Amino acid sequence: FFDSRIWPAASISLVPAVRWAGIHLPRILRHLLRRPVNMARMRRYYVYKINNGGMADLNKLFDSIVAGKLESAVEVTEQILKEDLDIQLIINNYMIKAMEEIGDRFQRQQAYVPELLMAARAMKGSLELLKSHLKGEKTDTIGKIVIGTVFGDLHDIGKNLVASMFEGCGFEVVNMGVNISADKFVETVKIEKPDILCLSALLTTTMSYMKVVMDALEKEGLRDQVKVMVGGAPVNELFANQIGADGYSGNANAAVIKAKELLCIA
Repeated sequence: FFDSRIWPAASISLVPAVRWAGIHLPRILRHLLRRPVNMARMRRYYVYKINNGGMADLNKLFDSIVAGKLESAVEVTEQILKEDLDIQLIINNYMIKAMEEIGDRFQRQQAYVPELLMAARAMKGSLELLKSHLKGEKTDTIGKIVIGTVFGDLHDIGKNLVASMFEGCGFEVVNMGVNISADKFVETVKIEKPDILCLSALLTTTMSYMKVVMDALEKEGLRDQVKVMVGGAPVNELFANQIGADGYSGNANAAVIKAKELLCIA
């Protein structure tokens, strides 16, 4: 721990050491108190390095995804593949954690929609590379989600952002697209057997179609087999309760939090 690269005072005489500590230690302590999450990341990083002997900078992968730097994230991912490291561990402990970090910043209003989109893009770029090298193994997920924009509505930017956040945080996502009829939702629920069905609408004229989907699920005997979440600009929690949905979210990060709550995931 007392490496001269981290604690240069350890390798010099006592007087300069005291002087160095007096100047720099308060700043270091303030930084650590302000950013406690870094200690957890450092612990994960060095434990992984000790156990696996890898040279890939996994902290750089984490930071690249949080910062939305696609090229940097892909560069580290390619190094990971060369070293034949534990891909599933990296996805769970670094990539998903990075998306959770940017989601937390968004919740605290320290990041905004563009940052979420860039982080999701970097995450997907790395994830595509890793998935192609999983040697046929099934990727571990924390739940399965079907998401789509309801019939009559062609808006998909917000819905796609939510889908990317779900995928980035460890969910398997089936993105149905836009203008989806109740029959198509029912058919997909039967085939995919998701844990959660997410319905999106951007228009007040189309949000009422969510109730049509709810009724179709009830009619087909599927309502008790799947949780339903709703969202979109005109939608609110009162409306969600009125149509019998299980949850509502006003943004992408809130959707992830609500989904985990519905599935009792810590």
